[in-house]
Amino acid sequence: MIAKSSRSSCKFFAISQVSVPMLLEMHTIFNNYYENADLDTFILDMSKKSGVFVLKDLTNKRIVGFSTWTEMPITYKGEQAIGVFSGDTIVEEAYWGNKAMHTAFALQAVKTKLKNRGAKVFWLLISKGYKTFLLMTNNVPVHYPSINPDNQRNADLKEVVDTYCKALFKAVLLDRSNLHHNA
Repeated sequence: MIAKSSRSSCKFFAISQVSVPMLLEMHTIFNNYYENADLDTFILDMSKKSGVFVLKDLTNKRIVGFSTWTEMPITYKGEQAIGVFSGDTIVEEAYWGNKAMHTAFALQAVKTKLKNRGAKVFWLLISKGYKTFLLMTNNVPVHYPSINPDNQRNADLKEVVDTYCKALFKAVLLDRSNLHHNA
């Protein structure tokens, strides 16, 4: 339900444009929805992002949600491409259903495509719930994986997902590798 009597807007900020007060306000929201969300880890994770969408209630001038954006070069079928990863997305419950963040995300995706003419742009989405998965399946007709296991028409995108995850989560993979060697 969208908060009554409030107007909201969402704007993309490059990570270098995020002020300390903005960061602290976003951490407060994050901390309200996740346990053990210490500030140091939050700042370290945020520093690895390319940018963040900030959803603001214009009536009371406060941040009510955010979503992170990481953009990185990847290779697809031997050609340069762009991988976009939208990470943490937290929106206060009173603002669920608000479309301002969707609009800002779409605008940023178009800007990324225009900035990288000729290159394919891929969106990597980690979904922990059906609503997020539906967001992708309803708005992005060419996606992988498909809920229908018989649908292999987009199976070539598995390579993109694997490549992107190896690059994005390299540190995690290295840590796991060290665990196996030390065991």
